[in-house]
Amino acid sequence: MSDPQTVALDRPTPVSQSLFQQTYGGSLASCQIMLVFYGISVLQTYLYFLRYEKDHPLLKLLVLALFILSTIHAAFVCHTVWHYLIFSYTDVDLLLDGEWSVYVATAVGVCACFLVQSFFARTIYTLLRGKWRMLVTTITVTLFLAQLGFGVALAVKLFQIWDLYLLKEAVDSTMIPMFCSRMASDAVFTITLCVVLYDTSTDSNYSSGSVRLVKLLIVYAINRFVLTTRCADNRADYPTERDLGDGPRIYYSAYLCE
Repeated sequence: MSDPQTVALDRPTPVSQSLFQQTYGGSLASCQIMLVFYGISVLQTYLYFLRYEKDHPLLKLLVLALFILSTIHAAFVCHTVWHYLIFSYTDVDLLLDGEWSVYVATAVGVCACFLVQSFFARTIYTLLRGKWRMLVTTITVTLFLAQLGFGVALAVKLFQIWDLYLLKEAVDSTMIPMFCSRMASDAVFTITLCVVLYDTSTDSNYSSGSVRLVKLLIVYAINRFVLTTRCADNRADYPTERDLGDGPRIYYSAYLCE
C-alpha cells in the first residue's frame, strides 16, 4: 500500500500547482461554461428554423454556417481540454507543448465572430438613412475587417510559435489589437442601435406596448455589449488557456437573439 504522505504530494510537472490550477483549471471551467452556451445556441437554432421558415435563404444559410462553426469550435475546445488535462497525466511535458486544436479553435472563433459582425453591419446599413448610413457603416466595416485581419495574423502566429509558454509574444502584436477592434465595432453598433431605437420610441404613432418593447430592446443591446466586451477583456487578460471558448459562443447566441 502506498504511503498516504506520498499520495498527498504534488505530481511533478513543468509548471507549479498554483499555475496549473489558474490556467488549465480555468480552461476546464471555461469549457463547461462554453458547453452551456452551446446548448443554448442549439435550442436557438432549432427554434429559428422552426419559426422563421419564410426568411431569406441567405439568412438561413448564415445561421446554418454559424451553427456548423459553433459545433466545430466546441469540439476543438473539448479536445484541447481533454489533451491537457487527461493526456498530460502520463506525459507532463505536454503542458508546455502546443496543440493544434487550440490554434484551430482560435481561427474558427475569429471566422464566426466575423460573420456575426457582418450581419450587424448589414443591420446598421438597413436601419440608418442619409449621410449617417454610409459613415457609420464604413466605420463598422473597417473595424471588423481590422478584427478579421488581426485574427488571421494571430492564428498564423500561434502556429509559428507553437509552444504555450511563448504565446505571450503574440499578445501585444495581434491579440490585443484584435479584441480592441472587436470591442470598438461592438460599441459603434450598440450606440447606433440604441439611438435608432430611442428615436423610434419617441414616435407618437407607436402604442405604449410598442414603446415598452423598444425600451426592452435597448436594454438588451446594452447588456449584449457589456457581456461581449467583458468576455473580450477577460481573454486579453488570460491569452493562453483560461477563456478558451466563451467569446464566439456568446456572439452566436447574440446573433440569434437579433
